[in-house]
Amino acid sequence: MYAFEQGLDWSKTLSQLCSSDTRSVFTHLSNFCDEDAGTQEDWSPLAFKAKCYDEDNPSCKQAMNGPNSEGCKEAFKKEYDTLEEWVSGRSSRENHG
Repeated sequence: MYAFEQGLDWSKTLSQLCSSDTRSVFTHLSNFCDEDAGTQEDWSPLAFKAKCYDEDNPSCKQAMNGPNSEGCKEAFKKEYDTLEEWVSGRSSRENHG
């Protein structure tokens, strides 16, 4: 499981979701929960869809103009630089490989 997923605060999202579809999704999730290891072995895409609209997940525009905009810009630059390095390394391996 990824640290990002484990770091999300799901409490508000979970308390607001009461539909039968939601219960179905969480039933599915509970079937793939390893309580001994404390891990979730499978995820429904609907769980992430619900989380993406949570207020603690700002849009790009909100993030770029919000109180943490400098950190957001730094993260964008780091991601861009990482992708550039990855593409350059892959191109180099393809040309010499």
